[in-house]
Amino acid sequence: MKKFLYLRINAIVGILTCTAFYFFTMSGDLKSQTAYVMAFAIFSLLLFGIPVTHNLLLIHIYRNYYPHKAIGKSLRVWNIILCILCSFIFLICFVTLVSYPNHKVKEEKEAELLMTFILTAVLCITTAIQIIGSFRLIKIVQENARLQLEASFI
Repeated sequence: MKKFLYLRINAIVGILTCTAFYFFTMSGDLKSQTAYVMAFAIFSLLLFGIPVTHNLLLIHIYRNYYPHKAIGKSLRVWNIILCILCSFIFLICFVTLVSYPNHKVKEEKEAELLMTFILTAVLCITTAIQIIGSFRLIKIVQENARLQLEASFI
């Protein structure tokens, strides 16, 4: 059971990071109630909700299927869809991290920029780990289920 401890810890850190990032981005924008702000709120909720959903899917697979139960096709398809969407989020985070040294801000905004940089880096790292770890988890669970099924015929 300790084999995928890093994936479970990554899921918890990823969920907390996405939630913190969402509330951090929304804290300054909710003062004005324009259509653009509401559209940005919905977009950022989707942007940070996708990694949270993928992490919850990984926790579900680990808790319900881990040593040797076969995973259904629908969960594997959901994993692939969420991995593709998380790959786009990873690319957005990576481009954002690369562009941070070019930002010129006032002194009072430096703390916000540093907080955004840290959250973006953590989100980028946790997203990369969850994308790679999800396929590894599913591969091992499916292989264990196949071995158990073969052993039951002997």
